[in-house]
Amino acid sequence: MASAASIVESAGFTIADAGGTAMRLVPRRPLRPGLYDIEIAFASSRLSAVGFDFEYGAGERARLRTIPLAYLGQGRYRSVCDVPEPLQAIVVQTDTLGERLSIAGFRVARLGPLARLRLIGGRAFELLRRDPRALFAAFRRYRAGVVRGDVIVSRRGADTQAGDYETWLATFDDDPARDAPYYRERLAGSATLPSFAIFLALDRFDPEKLDRTIVALQAQFHEAWELHLIAGAELKPQFAELAAGPERDRRIRLLVGQEGDDTTTGLNDALAQTRADWVLRLEAGDILRPHALATIGLPTAESGVDLVYSDEDQIDRNGRRHTPWFKPDWSPDLLRSWNYLGRATAWNTETLRRLGGWRQCCGAARDHDVNLRVTERVAADRIRHVAKVLIHVEDGGPDPAGPFDPPAAAASARAVSEHLRRIGRPGQVEPLAGRSILRIHYAIPAPPPLVSIIVPTRDGLALLRGCLNSILEKTTYAPFEVIVVDNASREPETLRYLAAIAADARVRVLPYPGPFNFSAINNFAVAQARGSVIALVNNDIEVMAPDWLDEMVGHALRPEIGCVGARLLYPDGTVQHAGIVLGLGGLAGHAHKGLPEGAPGYVGRAIATCNVSAVTAACLVARRSVYEEVGGLDEELAVAFNDVDFCLKVVRAGYLNLWTPFAELRHHESASRGAETSRDQAQRFAREIQIMKRRWGPALRRDPYYSRELTVLREDYSLRP
Repeated sequence: MASAASIVESAGFTIADAGGTAMRLVPRRPLRPGLYDIEIAFASSRLSAVGFDFEYGAGERARLRTIPLAYLGQGRYRSVCDVPEPLQAIVVQTDTLGERLSIAGFRVARLGPLARLRLIGGRAFELLRRDPRALFAAFRRYRAGVVRGDVIVSRRGADTQAGDYETWLATFDDDPARDAPYYRERLAGSATLPSFAIFLALDRFDPEKLDRTIVALQAQFHEAWELHLIAGAELKPQFAELAAGPERDRRIRLLVGQEGDDTTTGLNDALAQTRADWVLRLEAGDILRPHALATIGLPTAESGVDLVYSDEDQIDRNGRRHTPWFKPDWSPDLLRSWNYLGRATAWNTETLRRLGGWRQCCGAARDHDVNLRVTERVAADRIRHVAKVLIHVEDGGPDPAGPFDPPAAAASARAVSEHLRRIGRPGQVEPLAGRSILRIHYAIPAPPPLVSIIVPTRDGLALLRGCLNSILEKTTYAPFEVIVVDNASREPETLRYLAAIAADARVRVLPYPGPFNFSAINNFAVAQARGSVIALVNNDIEVMAPDWLDEMVGHALRPEIGCVGARLLYPDGTVQHAGIVLGLGGLAGHAHKGLPEGAPGYVGRAIATCNVSAVTAACLVARRSVYEEVGGLDEELAVAFNDVDFCLKVVRAGYLNLWTPFAELRHHESASRGAETSRDQAQRFAREIQIMKRRWGPALRRDPYYSRELTVLREDYSLRP
């Protein structure tokens, strides 16, 4: 087999700065601008999280631009992408455990006019077939000269998740058997690894399930664990038989309670007895993967943390894995919606003891209650998400959008209500009808603050009338003022309407002459607004839920919250906006776009209040003080991405952004401005993209609320290809 150096040389490149898991591929001379078809193959077919960056400029002016890659199988990746200026290098990196980058194939071809036409035509046909609405966006992106691989393609109505997971498992999943030497080397080299106590409470004796869990524990690379089996007095005979077994593992401890003892008593007894550093709670039948305790233990030994949780999936009786739950990083509002931390949650033992362990009042929500109480006491940087599937839960694992368990939901609601009182955020908590997800109505002070609703417009009378009528007639929140910013409307009917609507004491019309600049228009209006809360609303928005503003203001008044976004629906009822995910399409995109109305989305994310990196300014609410603190919208970003930029500035200032499904509005997206297809619009769009990538490059590659195991090529939370 040819060496990696010779393979790269045959393509006109050399390997520079090779560091095992990263390398730079440098062309003999900088690649001239154009459209390129690049394919790279690695000796290992199990590389995951492969990053691919273009490097432009040199020295202090050097900069990277991330390029999405399509996975072709067998370690092969491909990207068809624009090079807008001379390319200095291609930077490749991976974080796959125990793997080194070794190139087995490399091809770079500049595409001529005919190949361009064939590519564009094929992509247009595919977009028309799958989702006609995506065609204009794809065309705009092509005219702007952005990455060809970043055109988001919808898979509306497709149900391929099961097959996708089998592909993901074969391609990206950890292989504990292969990586065992790595783990054993790390374990042997660490003198500070923690020990673990696994608490397993049984309400009935099921030897088959229990055996699966115990066998998985005994296969752990990290052997410093103890298992506490907790059961009521009625199971004492079966436990006596287990305890008498000649091959009993001495790390297994039996705690049989007294008559009348419940699970909570047993858990607290075990907590009092254990000498382990960390505690996990399992159910009979749960299977910890062989590297689970080592993977959790290594980061806890290196830095101070109090709570660790990992990703998980489900497993059937035939050993088939399915229904993965790739979780976000720490999201306090999602935890208040439901206990998303799941089964593979590890708590620092001393932290649990300081809290007093589990509480009798919480029943089936005892772990949710513990998680809430732990997170009240510890800083966010002491909560760690290990983004690996470390546990297989039996079929029927936690599903917030699944079958409704009224007692469990009621117990969670009580736990969250008490949590809110403890942290001084009063609110009314209720489970969603038929779901295990909770909704919180945060209290609004009396008297409520004035909200300034800012609506920019230029003609488009039908849209503007529908927007303002819905706000004025349906909105239950008071007090509010509507500031209509007239950006040089010319149609006589529009001008007559603006003059008439200004007679409403709640409405002001401010003239704003000059070219359209969304950021400048809103900054101009905020400067003249009277409210302490600002609501940015497009003129193509219509109110659906009358309490939309109550919901958004209730969140926006929380001191830790920056921007609040709403659930926006297309006129056909499908989702247009459920929060913004960084990295989608190469920069940012809307979560769950095209999802049918009422569908729960990915593990309930489309119907649960949660933290997000950004929300659309088509309907965005924030305190005026936050808006002014970060300098408002950036007027250099006249049309696109100013909301993403604004939200990222808010995060940098120390706030959390939030999306709520309970503020529901209809959005005729871009109907008032139309599709952007002119040369000037394309050039402006390209400029704004480059501003965002230059300003926020690293942040745009890693959204903390979106797993890297999910695709950036679509907006449907499907697995990465």
